[in-house]
Amino acid sequence: MTKFVFQFLLMFLVVQPLPAVQDTLIAYRIESQSTTIYPLAVIDSSRSTDYTDWSVGSNDDVATLSLIPPDTTFGISGFSPLIPAQNLFSVNSYPVRTAIQLYREIGDTLRAQCSGILVASQYVLTDCHCVGSYIHLEDSLSDLEFFDALWAFPAYDNGSPSPLYPGVKAIEYITFKSNISPHLGKDIALVKLEEPIGDEVGWVGIAFDINDDFFLENVFHEFSYPVGSIHTDPDDLYNGDTLFYNYGEINDITDPWIGYSGMGVSGQSGTSLLYTDNEDYFSYGTFVWSGTWHLRITPEIFYSFEAVLNADPSGTDPELLALTGFSLSDAYPNPFNSSTHLRYSLPLDGDVDIRLYDILGKELEVVTKDFKPAGEYGVDLHLGNLESGVYICRIRSGRFSDSKKLLLIK
Repeated sequence: MTKFVFQFLLMFLVVQPLPAVQDTLIAYRIESQSTTIYPLAVIDSSRSTDYTDWSVGSNDDVATLSLIPPDTTFGISGFSPLIPAQNLFSVNSYPVRTAIQLYREIGDTLRAQCSGILVASQYVLTDCHCVGSYIHLEDSLSDLEFFDALWAFPAYDNGSPSPLYPGVKAIEYITFKSNISPHLGKDIALVKLEEPIGDEVGWVGIAFDINDDFFLENVFHEFSYPVGSIHTDPDDLYNGDTLFYNYGEINDITDPWIGYSGMGVSGQSGTSLLYTDNEDYFSYGTFVWSGTWHLRITPEIFYSFEAVLNADPSGTDPELLALTGFSLSDAYPNPFNSSTHLRYSLPLDGDVDIRLYDILGKELEVVTKDFKPAGEYGVDLHLGNLESGVYICRIRSGRFSDSKKLLLIK
């Protein structure tokens, strides 16, 4: 994004008040270009803090992050200068690998768009302006126009996708209805992915805390993909294809924004403000514009997104209400020599797609692709022609998706 765009966004961020009433979530489905409106989430006003679960994924390589403020900070900010993440960590370690490089697909090319972070098996947390844009009209801005195609790459570094965690396409954007008009009061969004890559990569939780002291007394971390130059130093250039890290202390809280003074680069939009004690891992906000302001996750944002991540929003959409009735059993036997069996349950009539993948995500077989009435079903998997190893069986039906690991031993 150009500096003009960020200045324009800042104008709206500063002068537009947040709505006083609870906002509604919308889901934009990319393939059908259709929109679903979620019912209002229930906000637990009795809690001063809350959080969703997090997962290390299938790889137990975990990095240790500093809990002590940096000795050297960038200018008057409380945060360290940007450092290539690979200089300090394995980019394929947790939680580093949960960082997402978002690319917008335009024609035959991919263009670096924003940063993000995995917050569930199939969801990325980022900014709303990372999934769509407002078109400049003669004397105003248009309503939000969602992007036609977006790709998510975990642990992207040095201009290349991770060989362990390939990129996947987005299938849905979820944000607040108020963002449709150009004021960006809640410039935050979830991106639903085509594949549940978090099963392998892992993810961080999302959290809120209404106590300002929590932000002023703790160290926070960021993993991002800057592109362009730091606004205070135009000669310091970044190409957008390398994962960078910085950390430090918050020194500015202006509700609902939290931040630190003095630095920011295009491409960092959507970066999570990550807190950890090296035992738990949570995002408390997202980098909204390249001036170090983060949108603080409020109870309204948290409980709205939690309902989506838990796949249990209340409301009248029968497909959403029925999600809890879907299930995919563990394989039996497992481990196995050549053949195994799984069972699955469908509470709704619908298309069923079951596929087999290797541990690197390469598709090996379409096991089932058919329309089935609601009911209980079994599926036999015959892997006798494959080498010993770990495989993934994945099922999709409507909004439901699940996967199970299979261990073939010959």
